[in-house]
Amino acid sequence: MLSPCSGTGTKGAALAEVIHDSQRGAEQMANRWAFQMGIRRVEVRAEWRRYGSAKALTIRNHQMFGLQPHGVIAFPGDAHSLTVVQLAQAFRVPVLDAQALLAKQERRAAKATLCEGAPGASAIHNPWRA
Repeated sequence: MLSPCSGTGTKGAALAEVIHDSQRGAEQMANRWAFQMGIRRVEVRAEWRRYGSAKALTIRNHQMFGLQPHGVIAFPGDAHSLTVVQLAQAFRVPVLDAQALLAKQERRAAKATLCEGAPGASAIHNPWRA
């Protein structure tokens, strides 16, 4: 989850913090990226031993949304990822689908290599052209 700088009052404000749960996978990558970029990291852990698995996740998710994130980046995953996306939609928090974004970038890159002006495009993609 993402939160912009507070107090700026402008759209497109710089990213102020990354809210995560320190689980393996995308959560750890987001934490590592934020650290490398010098962005504040807020870790909200599920209290497994205290609440049990299902309740711990529900409480953790509500705690994360209680921090009022301004966006959620959704990576393909399990049912827990889907639950966070559904919760984001319920809280009217914009969701960026990372898989769809990657596919869009790949389509753009493929389209760029097919253009006549792309370096080497005519030699690779159009063998009939001299």
